[in-house]
Amino acid sequence: IVDPPTPRSSLVSPQLNGITFRPYQLHAVTHVLAHRRVALQSPTASGKTELGMDIIRHLGWPTLWITHRDGLLDQTRRRFLERLPEASVGNFSSEHGFPSTLITLGMVQTLANHARTYPDAWRRFCIVIFDEGHHVKADTWQAVGKACSSAIIRIALSGTLTAAMKDPVDCFRIEGLTGPLYTVSETMTLVAEGFVARPRIVMLAPDKMAYLDYPTVRRAVLPNWAGNPRQLATMGGKLYDYAYTHGVIQNTARNQLILNTAWHHLRRYGDRVLVLLARRSHADLLYRWFTARRSDIAVFQLDGEDPGPTREATLQQFRTSSPAILFATPFFREGQDVPEIDVGILAGGGKSETDVLQGIGRMLRRRPDKEEVLIYDFTDGLDPDEPKDYLARHTRERLDTYARQGFAVECPAWP
Repeated sequence: IVDPPTPRSSLVSPQLNGITFRPYQLHAVTHVLAHRRVALQSPTASGKTELGMDIIRHLGWPTLWITHRDGLLDQTRRRFLERLPEASVGNFSSEHGFPSTLITLGMVQTLANHARTYPDAWRRFCIVIFDEGHHVKADTWQAVGKACSSAIIRIALSGTLTAAMKDPVDCFRIEGLTGPLYTVSETMTLVAEGFVARPRIVMLAPDKMAYLDYPTVRRAVLPNWAGNPRQLATMGGKLYDYAYTHGVIQNTARNQLILNTAWHHLRRYGDRVLVLLARRSHADLLYRWFTARRSDIAVFQLDGEDPGPTREATLQQFRTSSPAILFATPFFREGQDVPEIDVGILAGGGKSETDVLQGIGRMLRRRPDKEEVLIYDFTDGLDPDEPKDYLARHTRERLDTYARQGFAVECPAWP
């Protein structure tokens, strides 16, 4: 391996085409240039993309920037044109292969299919950056990373690497492909310094009569379970799906609480409200219910299956409408920059720390009149001490995530 030329500039300018870097960003860039391989954890809204761009600017080496969604790819390309207008940027495609540009943007799914082709082109990359790097543990990301055999600088960018590295094997895969974890800053530190909005979590308590206990779920999924109790050991997925469908998606009391809470903020304060959901069917249901009110409120729905231009047009309409409500599925958790959000409702439940923090991160972008963002969650289920009360245990895990992050939580009486 022959090292490329030494960096063409040094850390003398704390600016990147109109933005001034914060101290923690300068420290992160210095750390990367010194260590070369880093799993870089920096909270959502802390300027991770600009960190990667500044590293490219200082080194001037051929770079492969990897992401996993077309919306993120388009957004990153726009950011490069804005922040590094002098740099040449191109997209990898199955038809034409690698462009002859300094910076290549690529979708991991497409790149993985060609990890064994274009060997010379793969070897020319001296820098590889994995955007939303908590996904690096997946096989497709691993294949792409290994194909970049000459990449001296390897960086994973993510706000939730710690959560993704809880499993030792996942930790080895991420650190093995990139490098040791380096935490740039914490969310509450950035809040204290005035860089991101302060999250205020309010837990809403739906009527407990609307939830099913485990014996009811068990009878519904497997009526003859008593004849062979061992078969329950293989039914966990179906049991959870039934409990989730009836306790979250089709829970009329819970859904009405979502709509009433959103309606209050829309009508009284003229807010822009984001409702994050885990499944498209749930988003469809709430969207239909809300539009049936036939009000003058702007109502939007976004899903990862929608074409990229459609998603961007819808998002732009949401940004410029007031009051407005947006029902979005999990794709919205990553890479979206919407400081216009006033209120968030985490309506999808679940327990994943990565998903929770990514979802909240969409709402923390500051604007001049936004120092705090109100976020609603739900105390689902009946008894968190019951091992098979999936929804209640997931609620407890979300509360534990908030506690670890130091978020302010207002929680009604709950076991």
